[in-house]
Formats: sequence, C-alpha cells, structure tokens
Amino acid sequence: MYNLSPQGEIKESKMIEKVTDRKSLREFVYFTAELYDGENRYAPPFYRVLYKELKREVLEKARYTALLAKKEGAVRGRILFTTEYNEKEKRKVGYFSMFDVFDEPETAAELLAEAEKLARKNGATSVEGPYTPYDPDNRRGILVKGQEYPAMIFTSYNYAYYGELLEKAGYEKNCDVVALKIELQGEKTEFLKSLASEVRKRFDIKVDSLDYSRFDRDVADVAKIFASATTEINYREAPSVETIARLAKKMRLFINPDLIKIARDNNDEPIGFCMCLPDFNQLIRKTGGKLKPLTFIFGKKKITAARGMLQYVIPEYQGKGIIGVLFEEIYRSFEKYGITEFEGGTIMEDNKKSIGVLEKFGGKITKVYRLYKKELNG
Repeated sequence: MYNLSPQGEIKESKMIEKVTDRKSLREFVYFTAELYDGENRYAPPFYRVLYKELKREVLEKARYTALLAKKEGAVRGRILFTTEYNEKEKRKVGYFSMFDVFDEPETAAELLAEAEKLARKNGATSVEGPYTPYDPDNRRGILVKGQEYPAMIFTSYNYAYYGELLEKAGYEKNCDVVALKIELQGEKTEFLKSLASEVRKRFDIKVDSLDYSRFDRDVADVAKIFASATTEINYREAPSVETIARLAKKMRLFINPDLIKIARDNNDEPIGFCMCLPDFNQLIRKTGGKLKPLTFIFGKKKITAARGMLQYVIPEYQGKGIIGVLFEEIYRSFEKYGITEFEGGTIMEDNKKSIGVLEKFGGKITKVYRLYKKELNG
C-alpha cells in the first residue's frame, strides 16, 4: 500500500503486515485483550477456540486474509477480510470483519485501504462489514448506540469511536441491526399472559421445550419451520437439518433446553419455535476468554440475563398470536431460572414485523449495530 509523504512523494507504508504464520496469528487473536483491558462491558472471545478457527481459515485454507497494523513493533489495529460473489447484487463484494483498532484515524485508514486494495485485486466493486465470518446471524455491525450496556452472548461491543473512524475513511451506512431490551414485569407482561390464554382457547396447540432424548425429531421440526419461513430470511438461505444439528451440538454447553420452545398443532406438526440463550458472557468475563467447562456448568445457575436468538412461525399461523404463546412459555422458564433481564435481537431494521412483536411485548430498542459499505472507484 502507498501513502503520500509530507513532500508529496509516494512511499510504501510499513504499517500493514499480513498474517502469514502462527506468531502473527497469535498477535491478531490476542490484540483485543490489550485494546479492551479494563472495559467490563466487553466480553472476550474464547481465544484458543478463535485461534484454532482462524488457523484453519487464514493459514491453512486461505479463505480469509488477516492484516495487522503496527507501529514500532506494537500492534495498533487488525482486520479480517475476504471476497465473495453476492448473489443478490450479482457482483463480487469484499467483506471485512474483526475490525479493531485504537482511536487512530491514520491506522484505521491504512487497514481499510489495504482491504480495499485486496478487494479490487479480487474483482470486487464494493466493501461491506463488519460481518463475523461463518456466523452471519451474530456479532454483525459496529455498535453505534448502546455503549452503556454490556455485550450479551454472541453479540459484540466496541468503543464509540469505531463508527467515526469508518466514516472518516469514506464508509457510509448500509443498514442497521437493532437489539431490544424487554421488561419481564409490568403491564406488557400481563398483556402477554392474557394473549397467550386467548390463543390457547382458539387453537389446539402444545408447546414443548427442546428434548435431547428426541433430538433428531426436534431438529427436523425446527428445520421444517425454517424452510417454511424462508421468505422472512432476507440475508441467507434456510439452514439444513444437518447444519442445525451440528450447531446445536456445538453450542450444547450454552444451551438451556427450557429456553428453546417448539409449538406444534393437534396433528403434531411444527408451527413455530423460539430460541433464547442464557447470557454466558456474565461468566466469560470472569474467565478472561478461557474455556473452563466446570465454571460454566456450575456457574450457569447464577446467570441473570438471556438473549433471544431466533423466533419463527410458519406462514399459516403468522399473525395469530403463536409467538405470544411461545414467549409466555419462555417467560415462565425465566422465572424458574432466576432470569430478570432479557434482550431480543439482533434484527435487521427493515424487519418491522419482528421488531413490532418485541415492542408489543414490552421491548425498546437499546442497541443499534451499523453495517457499513463503500463503493470502490477504479
């Protein structure tokens, strides 16, 4: 990459380094431990797990390019980058993620300029992000509102200056993603209970928690609901049975079966489901990004918050209150496990239906994550 010197000469930047070995990959992975040292609203990743994943994706399969920005040997920023063909836009797009940097506009600009250079080289005409690789539902966007709240499980936290750095580098809003805080007591909760009671009178339905003894059946039913609700998923295809099963097994440490509800009609056909996860970030902050299964097994009883991950109802039952029944069952489980705080989302800003459902049940938008985009000229 090249910059202009004070005299107007073109010179090669010495700041940006490509991650090419295990040593530099470790620097990339552990950089945020320094950047967010002392920030208790940030929740670190499982560093060893992240290192293993990026070792595969960056060093072995080369699906992603990892870049470091350094000054006098010290890491000042990082970015992960790839280029893919966007079916919706019918063109190649550069996608960045893991954009983390000190409050240094020059450092941010150099990182982004190098990513843009790679994008052009690979035939992309624009750059978007951040999207977390191989995890499109979570940790997406730059937090532009809600820095006063701690990051919930599988969501991100960043300093307020991140958005400003991107905008200074020529990036503009592509779209926003929102999270809502939902009150678990009061008038809205009473309304939910009343709604659920009326829906149960009108429809002969039953709601069960995830049952590991009938795991294959439950996974297949969730896949059916996804497939039927594909029209609501505007950024990816409905996952397969195999994908859902793999993710459920991978996430088993974080799953409380009583916080995953599946609704079925009187023919035992699946019609809707809702998935919430306990906020294990409350424990991850204590372990400092170390995976300690015993800490999670024994500490999960003390978790006091949960995050809503997914909620879907098949078209035939949409608008008929089935979501209300699912949430009423979830709220009962919250009471059982001592959960007093609930965050719903993250939801694309144009998904008015899902946002409206949560607002109806007492939700208020407290966090906004912004996805940025830059068109590349030449």
